[in-house]
Amino acid sequence: MLNWSVIETFLDFDVALWRWIFSQVLGVISIVLMFIAFQTKTKKLILFLFTIGIACGVVATAMLGNWVLMGLLALSLVRNIVFLIMDKHQEKISRPLSISVLFIFLIAKIIFVSFTFEWWLDWLLLAVSLFSTYGKWQKGTHLIRISSITFSALAIVNHVFFSNLTGIAIDIVIITSIIIFYVRFFIKHKRSKENNQIIEDQPSIDESSETIEPTTE
Repeated sequence: MLNWSVIETFLDFDVALWRWIFSQVLGVISIVLMFIAFQTKTKKLILFLFTIGIACGVVATAMLGNWVLMGLLALSLVRNIVFLIMDKHQEKISRPLSISVLFIFLIAKIIFVSFTFEWWLDWLLLAVSLFSTYGKWQKGTHLIRISSITFSALAIVNHVFFSNLTGIAIDIVIITSIIIFYVRFFIKHKRSKENNQIIEDQPSIDESSETIEPTTE
């Protein structure tokens, strides 16, 4: 039988057993979604999978009483939904409006942390969260991955403090997934360059074929 007192001593964090288990189940769902998200190539699919994963994260962090991270994730959830809508109707949205929406989310996160911060790491999480927000606002996908690695690295420290084992696993998976993506990316890029070099080094048909002139007697 599961001895919760042993687990509670190991975790050193006062939380009901059912809340801890529920948060970990949601964390496992997030792990799968986050890993798949960073193996995709389109911004729309990354944001979509990330949005579902973050929704699980919001509930999971609330179960553990990690209110600052929950608030940041909740704002990120709303942000992703808005950014998905903006991407879908980007031809109808002006540049000034798009920038205004970006700054609204940046300011909202700063205000939230200003009133709810609990320790110094919350400010670092805020800083990389702002970077992550910008990464998901711009059109490319590389900045999304780079900002996510930074945020996940600091989030791991936060999860350790709140004994969120699955949260730690989620961010490790995010970092691992991004590293795997870039390893695959550079291998594919290297092979592509090698194949192009082989094609360039091959003699052309005119150069490799010898024309046999007919002899006349």
